[in-house]
Amino acid sequence: MSSINVTGADLLADGRVLIVGSANKPLGDDAIAWVETRKQGWKQVKSEAFANRGESGYGSLFPNDVGVGPQAIAMPAGGYSDGESEVHPLRSTSDGEFWAPLISAGAADVEQQGEGTRYRDYRAPLDGDISMNSVSVTRGGFVLGGSRTPAGRGAIPVIWRGDASLSTLPLSTTLPKPRGAYGASVSVQAARGRTIVLAGTTWASAGQPDPGWASWVSRNGGRTWQVGRPVAESRVQVSDLVAVPDGFVALGSTGPSADTDAAVWFSPDGLRWSEVDVELDRARGPGTQSFTSGIVDGDELRLVGYDVPPTGGGPYTTSIPLPAG
Repeated sequence: MSSINVTGADLLADGRVLIVGSANKPLGDDAIAWVETRKQGWKQVKSEAFANRGESGYGSLFPNDVGVGPQAIAMPAGGYSDGESEVHPLRSTSDGEFWAPLISAGAADVEQQGEGTRYRDYRAPLDGDISMNSVSVTRGGFVLGGSRTPAGRGAIPVIWRGDASLSTLPLSTTLPKPRGAYGASVSVQAARGRTIVLAGTTWASAGQPDPGWASWVSRNGGRTWQVGRPVAESRVQVSDLVAVPDGFVALGSTGPSADTDAAVWFSPDGLRWSEVDVELDRARGPGTQSFTSGIVDGDELRLVGYDVPPTGGGPYTTSIPLPAG
């Protein structure tokens, strides 16, 4: 049996849950999705678009997130085909049942061999890398975030911004790097109305082992952006962003990679962040601890975390009062 990695979930318009992830197969990873049903629990969605095989027969497609809009669903994904890195976003009808590659509005190679992407905007620079990690849904459409890394240079943060129909995806646009950053990448997002907050990893130098994180904010649905200062230049990691009534919450960890503590940050505007004191036994101590995701439930923030102390541990759930300004 192949191993399964769940990477994203969202609510459909009728309140059912859509879950996406990847399945490890002998020839590479395939995308996978499930839709909640009224009578049978869960239905696995079948689609030819979930496989990405190169001319050699090998290749991968691995979703990183999913965002449900009124007219369409976006699944940002990475991929490999014949040893080349690419992004491979998918689009579905609003019920999550019918998936197809998301068409780029940019140039395409009509005679592309194999099954890798034929869209130039979805390919990595020569000997470089590319990622598409997250998506947010706004009143005007979708914003997908990631990075493009030329060979021998730091990662460049980028976004793809599509309208509500998501019939095509315009060319990626570059975000400003945070001050002093050698490289940066968009990892996670949260949106409320036309305000979008992005957060992601920043590197102060090439090969930095314990990087930092920073944020970007748009007040107009992704047309223009402000960049915040790095929360810290090293030894912090962001895993999720959550919109809360008084602002935005970031979840992640602090400390060197082999000895992290779980961390929560609050920002009233998405640019200025302060760490929230969290009094939980499993959030700190020897080993590695982190918060990985959260959701608002009334006046509480429900959290998923993990701890791996010297004596064991694993994932767990907990809750804290909603952080406020």
